[in-house]
Amino acid sequence: MRLLADEDAARSSDETRAILEPLRRSGRARLDALVDAAAKALYKSELARGGAHLDLGLLGARIFVPAVRSALDAGRDRLWEIREITPPSDAAPAR
Repeated sequence: MRLLADEDAARSSDETRAILEPLRRSGRARLDALVDAAAKALYKSELARGGAHLDLGLLGARIFVPAVRSALDAGRDRLWEIREITPPSDAAPAR
C-alpha cells in the first residue's frame, strides 16, 4: 500500500487519520499491518475517551477492523494505492 495524497486531518474521519498516520511516516506499508495498526490506534483512542466503561476492553481492537477496511475502500486511488503482492518476474517457478 502506498500513500498518494495527504488529506487535511481536520476533515478526516478517525479511521482515515489512523490509516494516514503510519503512511505519512513511511510512505508505504503492508495492508495487513496497516489495518492492524489503525485498528489498534482507534482502540487506544476509544479507551482513552472512556470506552472501557462500555466493555470495549473485552472486545479488543478487532472491533475496529471493519471500519478501517471501509475507510481503506473509500480512500482507494484517491488517498492511497493498494497493490496486490506479485512475485518478481525472475522468480523460479513453483514445483
